Order: sequence, then C-alpha cells, then structure tokens
Amino acid sequence: MDAKAPPSDRWWSKPPQKIAVEDIRRLPSGAGIQPTAEMKAEVTAINAEAALTQAASKAQIDAHLESFAPNGESNQWGRTNVATLKPEEMTSKISQITNLIQSGEAEKYEFFSGNGEVTTRSIHQYLYWLQIRQQGIDGDGTYTPATATE
Repeated sequence: MDAKAPPSDRWWSKPPQKIAVEDIRRLPSGAGIQPTAEMKAEVTAINAEAALTQAASKAQIDAHLESFAPNGESNQWGRTNVATLKPEEMTSKISQITNLIQSGEAEKYEFFSGNGEVTTRSIHQYLYWLQIRQQGIDGDGTYTPATATE
C-alpha cells in the first residue's frame, strides 16, 4: 500500500495564506489550460478598451478639475438649524464656529444653515444666530426662531 500524506497536509485543505508555491506547482496537469490565440486576442482587446476608457476618464477629470475632488470631500458645509439645537449645545457650537472663523478655515467652504424658516450662506450670520439664541432662551426653556417675515 502506498503511503500518502494525510488529508490535512494536502494544499486544498489548507487556508489560502498557508498555500506555498510548491503546493501550487503540484497541481494536476489537467487543472490548467494553455490559452489559445483567440483567448490571448480577447484579453488584448479587453486591455486596450480598458486603457482607452481610463484615458478618456483622465481627460475628462483634467478638463474639469473643479468638479472632481480627489479625496472625495465637498467644499460645502451645512450646519444644524439653530432652532433645532439644544441649549446645552450652544456654547460648544459658538466656540467651534468662532475658532473656524478666526483660523481662516471658514473661507475655504461654501456655508449654509438656517434659523427656523430663515436660511443663510453666511457663517457670520450663523454665529450671530447662535449667540442670540444662547442669550434669548425664553423663561420656559423654549426658543422662538426667526420667521421669514422678520
């Protein structure tokens, strides 16, 4: 009787990261096929089409760089509506916005937010609304935001 390796020692029973090059070389001769000229031509055509598509995409990106952010980030920055913030969030929001304005980082973003029904694209207006809201919480703990007619 011929001594064979136990099943746990065979390459197909090993985790993929444990398969060595020697194991792959021991594949049966019928396990792989030699590509035909037709197969090689098909692969070449696929690679050529992929290269054309990649070149066209790169040309489009180069022509419209302002539309493509390489890191996937947007330069728009929306903040929570002032009317929906909790009173305990006011101090940290005011500090955050103040630091952003003072550092000059606020100029890098297109800003938008609101206060009730009124909207703004000015981070300075948003800071003002936060400060007014912090000072103007009604005695009953509620806040009445600005309306579009004010």
